[in-house]
This record gives sequence, C-alpha cells and structure tokens, in this order.
Amino acid sequence: MKPFVLLFCLTVSMAVIAQDSGMITYDQTTRLEIKIEGGPPPEMMKDMPKQHTIQMVLVRKGDEVLFQNKAQTENENDMNFTDDKGMTVHMKMGPPQEILYTNLTKGVYTEQRDFLGKKFLIKDKTPEYAWKLTGKSKQILDYPCQEAVLQDTSRNVVAWFTPMIPWQIGPGKFSGLPGLILEVIMDDGQRVLTASEVNLGEVAETMEIPTKGKEVSQKEYDEIVAEKMKEMGGSPGSGGQVHMIIRQN
Repeated sequence: MKPFVLLFCLTVSMAVIAQDSGMITYDQTTRLEIKIEGGPPPEMMKDMPKQHTIQMVLVRKGDEVLFQNKAQTENENDMNFTDDKGMTVHMKMGPPQEILYTNLTKGVYTEQRDFLGKKFLIKDKTPEYAWKLTGKSKQILDYPCQEAVLQDTSRNVVAWFTPMIPWQIGPGKFSGLPGLILEVIMDDGQRVLTASEVNLGEVAETMEIPTKGKEVSQKEYDEIVAEKMKEMGGSPGSGGQVHMIIRQN
C-alpha cells in the first residue's frame, strides 16, 4: 500500500511540473492617500477609500509570457461621495494601461506603459534579482509557498513562491526564484499582488508583443520619469502608495 501511495504522489507532482502553459490571476491592491484642498468634512474623509484593487493576469505559453490588467467594465472603478452640505466628489480610477511581454528563452522583454498621457515602449534585457530565502512558509490557494526577500536596499520587496509550479517567473518583471511567485509585497504593504486563481494547461490567449509608444530602454524611461516627477515636485518612488489631491472648484 505504501509504494502505491508514493507512486501516486510522485505522479501528481510530475503532472504539475510538466505544465509550461497556464493563466494566473492576481489581485493587485494599492494603498491610497487622498487629500482634499480646503479641508474636507471629517465624515467625507472617513468614507474615502483607503485602498484600490484591480485584477492582473499572467499568461504563459512555453517561453512567452504576457502580464497585463484584466478587462473591466467602464464604470467598475467609479466612486462618488457626497457630504451633508451637498459637496460631491467623483473619482474615476481606471486600471493601468500597461502590457508586459517577456521571452524567457531570449531573456528580453517589451513593455508598453502610459506616463502623463504619453505611451512608451520599453525594450530591454530581463533583470536579474538577488533573493534570500527566509525559511518561512505559508499556503496560498492550494499551494505550499516559501518566502524570499529581495536583496536590494533601495527596495523593500517580499515574495512568496511555490516550488510545486517550477516557473521562475512572477507578476511584473519579478523572477529568478525556483517556483512561480504567487504573492509580492512591496514597501511594507503599500502595494500587494496575490494570486487569486491558478489555471494550468493550454490557454487560448494570443501572445501579441506590444508595439505602441516611443521606443526607449528601461534606463531611459526611468530617467524620463525621474525628471518629470522632479519638475512636478514629487518622487518617482518604487510603485507603492498612490497620492491623490482633489481641488475644490
């Protein structure tokens, strides 16, 4: 009986390992800091959202990977707030129009991003990350996961990956761990991506390389963002908390 159980377990594990195609859905939650010039009523601020969640999808077909926002209805992210004096605030929070295509064999990526109303097409080599395993473990969906922290003092990133799916990829450009990354926590929870659905097997998604926007390298794009943020009196940051200032007419 014992050999049968062992054989059965090994068969299940090998079936998971053999998959090189599938679709992973992530819930991306970002903390919000909303300020209303002129001093909003306390009751209105109490009702303001503290975070914003959208769904992102990672699709893999062999050595090709696509990561982009999931299609949503036009008014899915609209929010309205009215105080007892009749002051109304309308917020429209659309998902990021970003598409990331990665070729695992060639070690390159093409990313289409919007910044201040302008499209950019970033083409560069896949970045390498230095991770350190912590020995901590937890369950995400039905998968046992291990914790790893990014060894980069400029960024605070924690990743949870599962060796049960030996894809060395994850949401966005995060990669390099011995298993699919099912959760990424950035800047102490300012932004969190957590897998909400895992579907392994053939997918019907068309793997199209993005083509729209001004072609730049990652370094060139980062310099453009840094310069514009400096002009606006802000900081490019690392993609964490979102700050919003609402001006009253």
